Amino acid sequence: ATVVALVALGACAIEPRTDLNDEEPPTPSASEFLRPWGESAPSQNRAITRLDRDRDSTEPVCSAREGNTPEGICDLAGNVWEWVSDWYGPYREDAQTNPTGADSGQFRVRRGGGWHDRGAARVRASYRNRGNPGIGDLFLGFRCARGASR
Repeated sequence: ATVVALVALGACAIEPRTDLNDEEPPTPSASEFLRPWGESAPSQNRAITRLDRDRDSTEPVCSAREGNTPEGICDLAGNVWEWVSDWYGPYREDAQTNPTGADSGQFRVRRGGGWHDRGAARVRASYRNRGNPGIGDLFLGFRCARGASR
C-alpha cells in the first residue's frame, strides 16, 4: 500500500513524499536522515521496538546507545512515542522548515514509534501519529526540551 507522507530532511525541514509504504522507508539521499542515528535500519541496539525481538514493556532510558544522535541524544526513535506540542492535521504540500501542523484540533502529534511497534517505517522521529492528549497509554511519553541558545 502506498503511503503519502512528509519525510524529514535534516533536523527541521520536510518535503512531500509519495513513494512510501508502511514497512519500508524510502532510500535516503545524502542529506536526508530517516532516523536519529543516520541511514541504517533499526535494530535492538538502536531502538527499543518489536522489530527483532518480542517485548512487553519499555526499557530503561538510553539502553539502545547505538541509536543515539551524534550529539548523544537518546530514544528519539523507539521505546515510547513522544508527545509533541503540535496539533495533528495536514501539513501544506510544499517543503517547509520546522512545520507545526494545524492551528488547533482534537488530537496532538506523537512521534518516534514505541516498544510495541513492528513496522520499520514508524521507528523514526519524522513519523507522525496522533492521540488524544487527555488519554495516557503504556507506550507514550514526553521529552523535556528547550530552545537552543543563540
